Amino acid sequence: MFWTYWSRYSLIGSSSSTSTLHAPRPITGAISAFFRDGRHFQIVFLILFLTYGLAVLRWDLDPVKVALTFATCTLTEFVLGRLTGKGPDGLKSAWISSLSLTLMLKTNLGWAVVLAAFLSIASKFLIRYKGKHIFNPTNFVEDAMRRTHRWAERS
Repeated sequence: MFWTYWSRYSLIGSSSSTSTLHAPRPITGAISAFFRDGRHFQIVFLILFLTYGLAVLRWDLDPVKVALTFATCTLTEFVLGRLTGKGPDGLKSAWISSLSLTLMLKTNLGWAVVLAAFLSIASKFLIRYKGKHIFNPTNFVEDAMRRTHRWAERS
């Protein structure tokens, strides 16, 4: 990342005649952890976008469906993560998927929300290339559900 590069190679305490390259000074604490993982920025942006939609644009969201989405994504990530040996760090991806589904998938069918949430996370574990998922699983599932069943038009 730019921040790591800049702090590693910046000239600190240099004068015009001599320049000394100092070792990087790590940013400590929670700020350092936040900047190390790009998913934190995704989570913050999605929360801000959702908050703006609810507060300013007056979106109507069913809290039960939001809870179902978060519960299904988190539980699926936890179970499949345990089965494949992936640590709890994958829960951030589940929260990103939950927020994305909350923003994109509009349906009146509770089971459709659960199915979409499960397929989002499960496809991330099943469809892989060189150890990584090859597409955005939430967008893939949301698009597939829209195309096959047109649930978005019923809400």
